[in-house]
Amino acid sequence: MGPTRVSIPATLIDKSCALAEFAEDGVCTICLRLTRSHEARETPCEHVFCRECMETELDRSGKCPNCKKSISKTELKDVNRTLRGTMEKVTVKCKNHGDGCDARVKAKDLDEHLNTVCPMQEADCLFEGCSEKMKRGQLAAHEKKCPKRTVPCDRCKTQIPHNGKRQHNSVCPMAPVSCPNKCGVDPPRSQLQNHLDKDCLEQTVRCFIPGCDWRDKRRRLGSHQTAGVSEHQNLVKKYAGEREVTIQLPDFEAAAGRAEKGTELESGHFIFQGSRFYVRLHPKGDGRAKEGYASIFLIKKDDHRGTVSVAFEVVNGEKENRFEYDYSQQGVEEGRGYINFCRSEVLLSAARKTEANMLELRFLLRAVPTEERCVVLNGYGPAASSSEGGAASRVAAVRPYPILAD
Repeated sequence: MGPTRVSIPATLIDKSCALAEFAEDGVCTICLRLTRSHEARETPCEHVFCRECMETELDRSGKCPNCKKSISKTELKDVNRTLRGTMEKVTVKCKNHGDGCDARVKAKDLDEHLNTVCPMQEADCLFEGCSEKMKRGQLAAHEKKCPKRTVPCDRCKTQIPHNGKRQHNSVCPMAPVSCPNKCGVDPPRSQLQNHLDKDCLEQTVRCFIPGCDWRDKRRRLGSHQTAGVSEHQNLVKKYAGEREVTIQLPDFEAAAGRAEKGTELESGHFIFQGSRFYVRLHPKGDGRAKEGYASIFLIKKDDHRGTVSVAFEVVNGEKENRFEYDYSQQGVEEGRGYINFCRSEVLLSAARKTEANMLELRFLLRAVPTEERCVVLNGYGPAASSSEGGAASRVAAVRPYPILAD
C-alpha cells in the first residue's frame, strides 16, 4: 500500500487550466473531491467515485448515488487511462492558498509541493531532538537559533552540536594532538599511531636486522646501521633459512573440555628471525567460527617486519594448511590464521592417539634461514592474568586477524 496522498477539494481545481472541464468527470460527488487516480473507481453506469466513498455507499444503499442504478462492489473497475491521466495532470491550487501560497501545480505533484517547498505548510524543525513545528517559511529563522542546531566541524566536517565544539575537539579525528614523545610534531589524532610507527624521531624502535637487540630513538637508527655493518652481516647469515617448530599441548582433551566458544589457548613463544611468535588456538572457535570448528592463529609478540611462509599440520590429525603473509602489515599481538581451521573433533581425535593426550601442532616457517633448525615447546603459554609458566586459557574478544580461506 502506497503512502497517503493529500485529498484535493474540487474547489482547488484551477479553472484556467485547459483540462479543468474534463477533470470535473473525476470529481467524486459523494465527498466533492478530485479523485486521486490510484483510488478512483468507475461504475457500470460510467460514474467515477473514490473507492472508499463508493464502497461505503454501496454497503448502505447498493445504488449509484448519481443515477440510482443498483450495482454491486464486484462491478466497480479502474477508470480509463485518459481520465486517469487528466486527473493527474490538471492544475490545482495549493491547499494553503487561503494562507498566502499562490502556487499552481499538477495534481500529481501537490504532495511533493506540500512536503518540500510550500512556505505555508506546517513542517518539523530538521534538528534531532527539537519538537518545534511551524510554517516552513518561518523555519529558516528558527533553525538559525534552534538550541538543538548542529554545525559542521571545521576539521572533519562531522555535524556536531553548535555549543559542543570544545567537547568534540577532544575526540575529533582531525584535531592536532601533541606527540607523546615531544618530538615537536602535532599530527591529526587519527594519524598519531601512524606517526609513532613510521615517522617520530623520538620513538623507541628496534633494529630491523633479525637477532639484533639494539633499541633506541629512531633518530639514532641510521648511525647504528652505519656502525654495525659487520655485526649485522653476521646476524643475517645466522638467521637465514627455515625453522621447524612443534607445539605440544598436554592433556588437551581436558583443556578443550573446559573451553567455551571464544576461549583461547596460547603456546609458549619461539624465536624466528629474531622475533618472538606464538600460537593462539581456540578449541571451539574464536566467536566468528562455524559451530563445531576450531580457530588457529600464528601471532607475533614483537614488531616483526617481513614475509613469512608457514606450513603447518596437526600431528596424527591428517590436517595440513599453509599460508604466506607479510607480518609488517600487522601490529604486535596480531597475526594470521584460520577462523574455521578444522572441526574441533579432529584436534581431540589427534590428542587421543597419544599416551599423554597431547595435541601436537607442527609448523615449518620459511623466510630467511636459521642455524637452529628445530625447537620443541611443551606446555601452555601464560595468559595475560596468569603467572609466568601457567596454563593459558581465557575467553577473548573477537580479534580482527586477517582471514584465510576455510
